[in-house]
Amino acid sequence: MKQINSIKLTSILTATAGLIFFGIIVFAQDYNVPDPDAMGEAKALPANFITPQEVKKLIDEGSDKILLVDNAPAEAFEEEHIPGAVNLPWVQAIRPPIKLPHNKTLILYCPCGPGDADSLDMSNKLKRFGYFNTKVMEGGYFKWLDLGYPVASKDKGD
Repeated sequence: MKQINSIKLTSILTATAGLIFFGIIVFAQDYNVPDPDAMGEAKALPANFITPQEVKKLIDEGSDKILLVDNAPAEAFEEEHIPGAVNLPWVQAIRPPIKLPHNKTLILYCPCGPGDADSLDMSNKLKRFGYFNTKVMEGGYFKWLDLGYPVASKDKGD
């Protein structure tokens, strides 16, 4: 009798495991959940822009509600950046942990020329991690320089 119950229990467990495995395969095929980093531009969220003049005014007022985020490679950031900025280089895929505050407006800028492509992309990637209060500085770092605004640089000892 014990042997029959053992066989029944083994059969039930094997069948259950098979159904679970089959269910996982079916789910993976029928419900293709997208990887956030593989989402194309069609799914990009609209960006909020801010002018360099508005950014400069906020800095001059000593606003503690913003954080400038430079999307240049680390080496370029070390050479020169907007005073008070932190570096979050553009990457293909952001991986946590992200060491940026959620309670400030993140103002992203890049040295990528017209279109601000890297900052726009980083803004969308950050939104996938709950950073919804982001803005992209129009014209990026080059526009900041064109306006003659201050920079922190390695040469100045900043």
